[in-house]
Amino acid sequence: MTTPKSTPKNMAKYLMRQRIKNHPFDSCKPNNPNIPFFYMSEEYRRCLLADPPAGSHPDRSCVYLVEPGLFSIEIYEAIITKSLGCCPALQKYICECGVVQLCRSANPYVPASAAVDRRLREERDICFTLVSLSERIQIHNWMDAHGVKMIATPQMATPYGYMKVGMEVDVQIRQKACEELGLGFDDADYPRSALPPGVIPVINKSIYEWSLLSADGIARNGRATDDCGIKRIEWPIRRVV
Repeated sequence: MTTPKSTPKNMAKYLMRQRIKNHPFDSCKPNNPNIPFFYMSEEYRRCLLADPPAGSHPDRSCVYLVEPGLFSIEIYEAIITKSLGCCPALQKYICECGVVQLCRSANPYVPASAAVDRRLREERDICFTLVSLSERIQIHNWMDAHGVKMIATPQMATPYGYMKVGMEVDVQIRQKACEELGLGFDDADYPRSALPPGVIPVINKSIYEWSLLSADGIARNGRATDDCGIKRIEWPIRRVV
């Protein structure tokens, strides 16, 4: 085995490569065999459902978070109607949140919370809706113009693709955006986006905070105790961790 020229910088790189080789660390793999998990994005894409749910418009394939407030069916429909003139009713679905691996190497820049995530991540149900590409563009542009950055994250995967979420949005920004569309700020103002009992809201939390145990280490569960008539989308293939 060849070793690098003996300079502090080269030696540090060499030692890091050896550490990665000998002690791989996957910052996204949850140490919980009950969570749908995929080792690579290619594997995940092969498992995605090709056909939309019964009754859904065939052009609607983009996955968006649904919960009361700014990321609700009511808000999405208001944005689409304002931009495109009309919006056929969006449907609400529920599934178990999955995880797609991002990296398998040690990384000195991985935050400490990632290691916690590997040990303690819990099972979570999540509600979502499907929108078309043209509808997605309108939602994205409107949210962006109002200071809300929405991302698709592999750590919140569904059988139809990565979930589009807007994380840790300031309360005042959310309230102003809702009011501009003529909607309130209480959960009761969004009956079509109400979460089933047991489902934990995502908004105003980091992905890690949402997916881990509570701060005092007590399990929060996070699976719906009753789907309340919402259509559940099952994973076609379950990867055992």
